[in-house]
Amino acid sequence: RCEASMLVPHARRLIEHDAGGFAALLGDNKLPQLAQMHRLLRHIEIAPGVAAVQLMGALLHRSVEAECRQLVQQFCDEVSSGGLSLERPLVEGVLAVSRRYMGMVSQQFAGDVTMHKCARAGFTAALKVRLTRTDPK
Repeated sequence: RCEASMLVPHARRLIEHDAGGFAALLGDNKLPQLAQMHRLLRHIEIAPGVAAVQLMGALLHRSVEAECRQLVQQFCDEVSSGGLSLERPLVEGVLAVSRRYMGMVSQQFAGDVTMHKCARAGFTAALKVRLTRTDPK
């Protein structure tokens, strides 16, 4: 209880910090630190009705979505430059990203339902984009 009262005023800054916040730890793949941050802050409310885990989940969502969109964009660029059968690398890439993030949710975030929903929503948002092929001429 005492630790929570000490963390509440600083939780948002800890999560959003550019150099060592949640997104930075995700980007650097610092799994032990991500797990520790989740354990420390998962029950903290950073504002009335807003849990710290929701903010961490939103950042996880953005990270998943950005990584998947990058794969989709690479696929569209490759297909536009003439390759015809590149679906397999796209699917394999998305599956690898899925395994990595869902493993992270399971291992580092102890299967947290909020984190799982946010990761899944990131995949859904990224993969709803329309695949486009431009004429290579």
